[in-house]
Amino acid sequence: MNKISFYIPDLNTNSGKYVNEALNSRKSLFRGEFHEKCTKYFDRLFFPSKSYLVSSCTDAVCMALIVLGLKQQDEVIVSSYTFVTVANAVKNRGCHIKLADTTADSPHMDLQSVKKLITPRTKVVIDMYYGGIVSEENLKIRKFCKENNLFYIADAAHLIISEETAKTLIEIADITVFSFHETKVLNCGQGGLMVLNMNGKTDTANEVYHHGTDKILLNVSDKKFYEWTNEGLEFNLNEISCALLWGQIERSKKITDNLRKIVSKYKECLKVLKEKGTIQNWTELNETSFCPTIMYLVLDSDENCANLKEYLSHKKIDTRQHYYPLHLSRFYRNKLRNDDNCNNAGNLYNRLLRLPLFNSLSEQDVVTICNSILTFYGTKNSALV
Repeated sequence: MNKISFYIPDLNTNSGKYVNEALNSRKSLFRGEFHEKCTKYFDRLFFPSKSYLVSSCTDAVCMALIVLGLKQQDEVIVSSYTFVTVANAVKNRGCHIKLADTTADSPHMDLQSVKKLITPRTKVVIDMYYGGIVSEENLKIRKFCKENNLFYIADAAHLIISEETAKTLIEIADITVFSFHETKVLNCGQGGLMVLNMNGKTDTANEVYHHGTDKILLNVSDKKFYEWTNEGLEFNLNEISCALLWGQIERSKKITDNLRKIVSKYKECLKVLKEKGTIQNWTELNETSFCPTIMYLVLDSDENCANLKEYLSHKKIDTRQHYYPLHLSRFYRNKLRNDDNCNNAGNLYNRLLRLPLFNSLSEQDVVTICNSILTFYGTKNSALV
């Protein structure tokens, strides 16, 4: 049996051609033709919101916190079950991190946990759309933030940007951040995007994006020089990465449709385990799922999860767990501990198992994976072919 990889990066054959075009153009490799193409594409999708291509999703979070004017000792609520650089961006800004729990048996942040963390110093909630899915809990948290004058940053690192997703996302978050890391469906090796959907913040965002200067005015006014006007850093995504990304954008619809089919096949094959309660939760498919980018199972016990992972490894099927909860991590316990109660996130880590999901994964590979899982549990499913 051949090994089934957990993930294989997918690149459009045009991506290499576009990189060569960028290299051979003898034009700028900084905000060149492909940077302009990608920016115009995202600006059109998210209109009237403004899009900023950056070098990583982490940079998108850092830029968002500067644009929002976060100060030292302001409090930011982050899920304990998220990628560590989200918390590091908050920490490096000098803000106080408050960790919220997930809902039971789910990687989505829990509204009730968020409510318990609110103080007069709370300014922002950073909420993750796990696996590219906007859950009902995400929508409840956004509504709560709006009603209580809290900024809401949507961490959509896993989400595929498309015509379908953009129309919904611009109505949800104050700021949305995306990732184009190689593990994401739309990728350029390393990159990100910040989308601003707030009135009155565009001038600030432009200054932050242009290194903390009013450089953008040189193109639209009689100003002869630019000067230091705000905080800012070098956030821009380079031209080579933009060329790679443009090749990905061209085929995003095809990839989206294919991933939906793969996830549907997984669920069709494994539904018998879901009905038995062996699988207590899994990747959602609903009206706000758009296109799931992570196929996960929340199993009924730590032991079963560990044993299944080992069993699949012996079958040459690569699977993964996901985030180690931040409230259990050594740095948080030693430096920042705030006695945050995140029991659900702690329990989730040892029971959540991610299955292979990528564009070139074949239906037969999915059937093979599911057959192995069913065999482990001594179960059969007539839907398998």
